[in-house]
Amino acid sequence: MGSGDPIDLAPGAGRRPGGATATRPAVLTARDVHMRFGGAKALNGVALEIRSGEVHALLGANGAGKTTVLRTLSGLLTPRGGRVLLDGDDLAAVRVEDRVRRGLVQVPEGRSVVTELTVEENLQLGAWHVARGRVPGALDAVYARFPILAERRGLPAGSLSGGEQQMLAIGRALVTGPRIVLLDEPSMGLAPKVVDEVFAVVREIRAAGTAVLLVEQNARRALEAADHGYVLARGEVVTSGPADRLLADPEVVAAYLGLDDRDV
Repeated sequence: MGSGDPIDLAPGAGRRPGGATATRPAVLTARDVHMRFGGAKALNGVALEIRSGEVHALLGANGAGKTTVLRTLSGLLTPRGGRVLLDGDDLAAVRVEDRVRRGLVQVPEGRSVVTELTVEENLQLGAWHVARGRVPGALDAVYARFPILAERRGLPAGSLSGGEQQMLAIGRALVTGPRIVLLDEPSMGLAPKVVDEVFAVVREIRAAGTAVLLVEQNARRALEAADHGYVLARGEVVTSGPADRLLADPEVVAAYLGLDDRDV
């Protein structure tokens, strides 16, 4: 699947049999990334490797640097040191919009839909670089996954509930046919039923072969949906590994994930 092709979110599409892991190529890599805001060090030697068809969870307390990592990867912030690679190509000189063209898309915290525009107009904004002939199919794929958006395509985005706006924000990213989706706090402020829907979509994106880097305060849900996890503290990756191992490690859970043994 190339960037610009709509993602097939049919249930089970591209799913690995029995959840077995396989070596897949790295889509997005961060190597020794540093960031400062004034005199304050925000990121200190962050290293990540996100592979196609996998969900990687980035966890940590408020202020740990999670959103700064995403904004640096997407090009909204310029690192003070280190490298960000997409399919092995250095992104240092690549602008945000060109990263999107290459398949690197971020869904920001707080959804950031354009409330005055209709649902369909918001999706069309997401498809700004998609070949005109492919746009109808890309929109249809999003509407098939999110029927409520199809029902409300002509309504202003501001009239949607918080959960519906989150689905619109995710759909706006998927309409681009991304290689990797950076999801920043997608469950924030949502009802439990809607949170379940968000994580179902994350699993479907993964099953379709697209990589996901997920920033999420709900550590347990994030790791349950993920293949691999990173824990960030004070701008540094302090531990990482397979998600199931992190969930099963009492010391990691107690020290970094804000859960106790009874929650795991």
